[in-house]
Amino acid sequence: MKQISLKRFKKILIKFFIDLLLFLSFKLVKILLNFIGFNNTSLLGGYLFKKIGPVTRYHQIIKSNMQVIYKDEEKIKSFAIRNLEQTGKTFFEFINLNKFNKNKLTVINDEYLKEIINIKNLIFLYRHIMEIGK
Repeated sequence: MKQISLKRFKKILIKFFIDLLLFLSFKLVKILLNFIGFNNTSLLGGYLFKKIGPVTRYHQIIKSNMQVIYKDEEKIKSFAIRNLEQTGKTFFEFINLNKFNKNKLTVINDEYLKEIINIKNLIFLYRHIMEIGK
């Protein structure tokens, strides 16, 4: 049987406890988010990303990409914040996806879907706009 050094064993043990702590933290957050419900979870995610997002590098990436299209700094700032908010909502919704009520889902312009539903060899491209929680 292969021996491992004490130093290596300590590293493995520390990594195990860090992973365990992260796992338990995620489970606790998931329980709390399940408790507050799907819609409130979405709103919380949007709020947190909107507040924390502007101090991250992703905010700068969003703004610099939008400067290619828009010149109005206020419009860029507004769109960037909205983007962060939507990202937060979507991220937090994935945590509670099992609570999503598909019976409340509304499809707009479903006649287009009905036209293409029976086409074979179809590549379906769509723009993702999700307003869950309204």
